[in-house]
Amino acid sequence: MELTRFIDILEQDLNRIRSIHADLTPSVPSCPGWDIGRLIGHLGRVQRMALGVLTTGSMEPPPTDQLESPPANHDALRAYFDRSSDSIVDTLRHINPSSPCWTFLGGPDEASFWFRRMAQEHAVHRFDAELAIGDPRPIPADLAIDGIDEYFILHNVRTLPTRPDFTLPGSVHLHSTDEGVHGEWMISHVDGRLVVTQEHAKGDAAVRGSASDLLLGLWSRLDMRAGDQFERFGSDAVIDALASIGGT
Repeated sequence: MELTRFIDILEQDLNRIRSIHADLTPSVPSCPGWDIGRLIGHLGRVQRMALGVLTTGSMEPPPTDQLESPPANHDALRAYFDRSSDSIVDTLRHINPSSPCWTFLGGPDEASFWFRRMAQEHAVHRFDAELAIGDPRPIPADLAIDGIDEYFILHNVRTLPTRPDFTLPGSVHLHSTDEGVHGEWMISHVDGRLVVTQEHAKGDAAVRGSASDLLLGLWSRLDMRAGDQFERFGSDAVIDALASIGGT
């Protein structure tokens, strides 16, 4: 994807969240224990983490005790979110994408990483916020396809090393059904890592759905194992195992 496309979608999603956050009390069913206030507090803190390295070029993550915490007062919390939302969009629009800074997926350690990560983070949480008010909208297909690619990188680097007992008992093929946008993935589990290729092939299981639904299913926002949004074929055990990776 073009980096400007990431920024444009990020700005749209931030505006959607702002249109919701007048009332911070609705529960977010896809993030148990969260309400919209907790959600925008989380996003404000994530934005500050990204800004902490983008604006300084630091090759180390900002110390968590130096990040401004979300305030408890609702008016202050909205302002906290709005300030960093404006700053992250402005910073990404003006920074050189090749500027060096800390990332957490093993490189390249440059600002371009944060264009994708911020767009993907906010797309899923925008869906969460809209779900809380009963009006969830899909993620644009091109961003969702990119997000599926990023999902497997993220979980190979951050999740599976902490889950040595995880097993994917076979291969699985994911196939997006969006017109005009192609997305297919073949996933297997080898030596503790998910091996992912972009191809049409027959696996032990297959799941078909829109790119948005597939991404939201991987992130446990939709039920890939039983949801009506998906067509499923082959081994239920393989689909169950893939869906169990999940994430917040």
